[in-house]
Order: sequence, then structure tokens, then C-alpha cells
Amino acid sequence: MSTDERGPSLQPALITLRTSQTLLLSNPADGHWLGLRINEGILRISSIPQLDRPEMTLAMASSIEQGVFQYPNTATLQLEAIADACFRVEKVGLEEVAASDFLSDWMFQLHAIRHPIKAEDRLLKFFELLISRFGKRTSKGYLLEFLLSHSRIGEIIGATRSTVSRGISTLKRAKLIEIDELKDQLFMSSDRRVV
Repeated sequence: MSTDERGPSLQPALITLRTSQTLLLSNPADGHWLGLRINEGILRISSIPQLDRPEMTLAMASSIEQGVFQYPNTATLQLEAIADACFRVEKVGLEEVAASDFLSDWMFQLHAIRHPIKAEDRLLKFFELLISRFGKRTSKGYLLEFLLSHSRIGEIIGATRSTVSRGISTLKRAKLIEIDELKDQLFMSSDRRVV
């Protein structure tokens, strides 16, 4: 599937992706930006692998964390459903663009996560970012209602899958996080300062 060309008066079609399904995004090529309008679910925005670079996670989006972005000239983008998703992809003219580029904001945050030396610190910062953007406050602390694979987390924080697995075990032993894999949920104590 890919986004299609529509006239300005037509609303883009509603797109539904099941968990793990992907959608290739076409580059508007006419100077338009793209807007994500998410009704439900969580999407991962990534560049597809090229000869000179691997697949890279650039951002994540949901109904409360969405926006407009300029399609990069040097990459081909795809959306992946982290949780079943229903959304629209719209072309947005320059006159409609706010001051903030959603994709650039996310890329800056993800880049900052890769700077701590210890993998556990990068992992904790990543979980804090996800909770600050997608989490819910509960009586127990903070709740994140989806999980990513250890290899995907490794790609994002700059670590191997096995390092992520060990890091998660370390964070669990230190009682900094709890994971319920049956419900795909992560809990973080309210003692933690969430960014």
C-alpha cells in the first residue's frame, strides 16, 4: 500500500493497519508536508533500509502524539502499526504548517537518548520518553500500554538485542520497571522523574 494523490477538496481515505503491518509513504514531491491524523493505535515512522544505511526508527505517533512533517529527500519512509491503528495521511501545504516539525522533534529526542554511555541509562531514558508521550498516570505509577521487541529497542537506543534483554532484567531487579508481557504493558514507579 502507499499513499495516493487526491484533489484538495477530497478527504484522504481512512487507513487501517493491524499490529506489525507496514505502509510505504509516498514522497509528495511537490513541496507539501505530510500530516498524520490518527484516530486510534500507535504507529512507528521509520526509514526503509538503503544500501548506505539500515532501517531507522524516526518517530512514534498516536492520537495524542501526532503532527505534520517534511518528507526527507534522502530517505523512503514507512509506517508500522505497533498497535492496531486507524489513521489518515494528508498532504499539508506550507501555509498550513505550524512552527514545529513533528518528525524533527522526535529525531532530536531519539538522538539524545543514544548519548548516555551505559545501555541501562539509554534504556531507562527511552522508557521515560515513551511514558511521557504515550503513558498514563495510575495509582501504581506510570503505565505504557504497548511493548516493543528487544531488537527494535536495541535499534533505537544503539545496543544489541541481548544487551537490551540484560538491561531490562537489571531495571526489573532494581524495581525501576515492571513488565506484564501477557498484557503488553510496562509500569514505571512514580518515584521516577518522567521527562
